[in-house]
Amino acid sequence: MKCLPRSPSCLPSLSPPDYALRHPSQLLKSSHFFFFQLPRFPELMLSINDFKALKALFTSRSTGIGRKGRWLTAEDLEAYLYALSQPGALTGALNYYRNVFSSLPLSHRHVRSPVLLLWGERDAFLEQEMAEACRLYIRNHFRLNIISGASHWLQQDQPDIVNTLIWTFLKEGEGRKSYRN
Repeated sequence: MKCLPRSPSCLPSLSPPDYALRHPSQLLKSSHFFFFQLPRFPELMLSINDFKALKALFTSRSTGIGRKGRWLTAEDLEAYLYALSQPGALTGALNYYRNVFSSLPLSHRHVRSPVLLLWGERDAFLEQEMAEACRLYIRNHFRLNIISGASHWLQQDQPDIVNTLIWTFLKEGEGRKSYRN
C-alpha cells in the first residue's frame, strides 16, 4: 500500500518517540522536555523576573492560552501565576515532564484501558501526525479527536467541547466491555 506523506495511514509503524526522532521539527518542539530534566534550574529560570517566562508562554500568540478567540485576562494570568508560585507547585508541574522518560521504552499494545486522546489542531508543541502514532500502544478502544482551532491548552481554549467529548466517551464506555477482563 502506498501512502501520501504525512498521511495518518503511514504512521502506524512509528511510535511517539520514534516520530520525534525521525521528525526534527517535532524534536525541536519537544526540546523543553530535555531542559526540564535538569534539577532546580528550570524552576529558577521560569520563576525569575516575576515569572516573566511563564507570562510569555501563557500570553504569546503562538503558544498562549486562548479561549474561543479571546486571550487570557489579566485576572486569569494572575491566578495561574499565583498557583504556580506556591511552594512546590512549579516543581510538581515540571515533575510530569521529568517522569515521562521513566516509562520508556514503550511496548506496543501495552495500554489496556479505553483511551480518548484530545488534540489541538493548532498545538505549538506537538505535531498532529504524532497523535495517530499513539494508537500503537492501545490494546482497547481508541478514539482520537482533533479539536479545530484549539491550541495545546485544550481545556482552556475549548472547555465546552472538551467536557462534551469526555462526557460522551465515558457514557459510551458504560456500554463497552470492561477493560479489566
